[in-house]
Amino acid sequence: MIYRKLWIKVQISKQSGKNSYTAWFEAGKEQNDLVNSILAVDCHTIVTMRSKMDYAMQENEKGKMQPVKMGLAPIQREDTEYEFDIVLDITRNHVATASKDTTFLDRFGAVITPDLGRQLKEWLDNGVEPDRCATCGKTILAKNGKSVQNIIEASMKYLNKKCCYDCYAKEYREMMQNATS
Repeated sequence: MIYRKLWIKVQISKQSGKNSYTAWFEAGKEQNDLVNSILAVDCHTIVTMRSKMDYAMQENEKGKMQPVKMGLAPIQREDTEYEFDIVLDITRNHVATASKDTTFLDRFGAVITPDLGRQLKEWLDNGVEPDRCATCGKTILAKNGKSVQNIIEASMKYLNKKCCYDCYAKEYREMMQNATS
């Protein structure tokens, strides 16, 4: 989108009575129209954006200003990510971290799985909140090759409550240690 906006800005600035500075305003309106069109579509939409390393100037221990990496930022107009319900930053090793979330993801940070896709679809289509761990309260997500359903079935069988993978593993180990003592 940023390249299209730049192209639009260049085309606008070529018009008589326009200049490079004032063309940004009209190009910004074009971008707003694009984002509003995406948001107005009557279906679930996945939007991808390129990102770049974001830097800020900070004072170092010698009192001098130096650039410091702040993480990745979308190559887009500032605050564009706030138009969407979920923003996942995906690393090269396929781990997605929710940097903005209005769903149930609870500071999600893992590989995206088909199981997660099904949960998101249920939430989006029917408002169905996914199962939460009775111990820690977090959303139960697939982990270590186990589906959400596998984790829930095992925790119900051995602990008589729905637990996330981590709480189930911890409580199951404790239960087995107590049984052998």
